[in-house]
Amino acid sequence: MVEAAAASKSNFVREYLGISVLYAVFFVLAFMFAAYLTFPYDRLRDYILTKIEASSKGRPDSLQVDVGELAPSFLTGVVLRDVDVRRRSPDTASEAEPSTLHFDEVTARVSLWSLLMRAPKVSFKAKVGEGELDGSYKKDGEAQEIESEIDSLDVGKFGLGSFIGVPLKGRATGTLTLSLPAEAQKSTGDFELKISGLRIGDGKAKLTMPGLRTGMTLEEVDAGSLDLAIKAANGSAELVRFATDGKDL
Repeated sequence: MVEAAAASKSNFVREYLGISVLYAVFFVLAFMFAAYLTFPYDRLRDYILTKIEASSKGRPDSLQVDVGELAPSFLTGVVLRDVDVRRRSPDTASEAEPSTLHFDEVTARVSLWSLLMRAPKVSFKAKVGEGELDGSYKKDGEAQEIESEIDSLDVGKFGLGSFIGVPLKGRATGTLTLSLPAEAQKSTGDFELKISGLRIGDGKAKLTMPGLRTGMTLEEVDAGSLDLAIKAANGSAELVRFATDGKDL
């Protein structure tokens, strides 16, 4: 009789504890889900943009970032839509249009395990038109590692030509691996880039040149396919390959 009562009491305690644990887990998950959905992502976007603007304030090559929307991406990531990165070169007049890179969408996600190991790793994916740019960034102490892959990126929509002062068209593919240890002279890396259907100039935009105040109009040049390869070792970079096969270049 006593043993039966003790067993019944033990079962009751186990069931009670089990239910209590389930309620606690449910509460934590519900709280996390509610916080995830109601987090003020617009304020986070404005805070990030304010910090970026403050970091480049007063510099001749000021950097400006515009983000149309910032939203969550699962629990450890964010997605940014309609992103423009503008940089004004100190060599150009203040009224000149700044160089601009455009991303339709950028997704960034941090690895929780890497945070626990105190070596943060962030993976990212950027979309431009039908093309993508995937990669990761890892920081371990003072050492940094970057890996990236480009797949059918529309260089015209991306705005790559604005950084060299002449319109560009084409589709880019390539890879980048870069290791930056604490000692810069030991840096290593490889960069390969191919742009198919490369067109330089559009017959309208003016190419800025020394001594020409109004610039020079460049007719569209058919450069065919560009093949570029750069190798870095011991802190210096070597141009391994640079070729085009277009009818004009």
